[in-house]
Amino acid sequence: MIKNLFLIALISSSSVIAAELAIKATTVQFDYMETFAGTNIDSEKSSFGEIKGFEVSIRGGGYNSSGVKLINTLDFSHSKGDTQYVGSFLNDPNGKYGDLKSISSNKLTELSYMLGVSFPVSCDFSIGGQLGTGARSWERNLNDGNIETYFWGIFSAGSRMDWKLFPGVEFSTTADYQKAYKPTMESTLIASSFDLGKTDGYKIGLHWVGNITQRLAFEMDYVYDYWKITKSNSIVDGFGNVYFEPDSKTKNSYVKAGLAYEF
Repeated sequence: MIKNLFLIALISSSSVIAAELAIKATTVQFDYMETFAGTNIDSEKSSFGEIKGFEVSIRGGGYNSSGVKLINTLDFSHSKGDTQYVGSFLNDPNGKYGDLKSISSNKLTELSYMLGVSFPVSCDFSIGGQLGTGARSWERNLNDGNIETYFWGIFSAGSRMDWKLFPGVEFSTTADYQKAYKPTMESTLIASSFDLGKTDGYKIGLHWVGNITQRLAFEMDYVYDYWKITKSNSIVDGFGNVYFEPDSKTKNSYVKAGLAYEF
């Protein structure tokens, strides 16, 4: 799935009339929790620096003669690293959350395309909105022979505010509702895939950019990415065992920093 997303990103880049290329290093503070009937089942967490990766952005748009900002962006990101896994022994009737602790490895890959517009309110402040689409893949290796892969398409809509702080320095905030399209989870232990039902959330972003030269700029971002995943359908194997994916939430924070070059 990661390779497929990368190929889609390369093909989709032709839809952006490129004016700028940005490459950033990223790190993720990972926070995931599964629950059933209000009880914690397992979790995965990491601190900044433990999951690292990169983001590549191709952008068009910019300010027109009326001061309206047009946004046309394609982003591709990939991160990987370890998390602290806390769970329970499922076959123990007296087992409880916290009995099992280990290290799990993770890969996060996301492709997104966004169109937006921001209208001037004053000479240095504008406000507007944006629409986006994309896809997200999360591969979790639980180190017990089981690799789970969560995958879904994304539709998003939200608002934005943009400030021109100083000459060559800008700051933006974004807030988006995001809904998953055909969310699934596949496990190496089970032949069938799970339908994750209703999966949605929101994303909040802070973006700062400062010009180094006329064409080169330094950028920093903070992104809070929240998803709520509902209980999946049940799958029965040939031995009568019933499997399902429980309710879960993921609350990931991203910090990104890098350079942007304007063509």
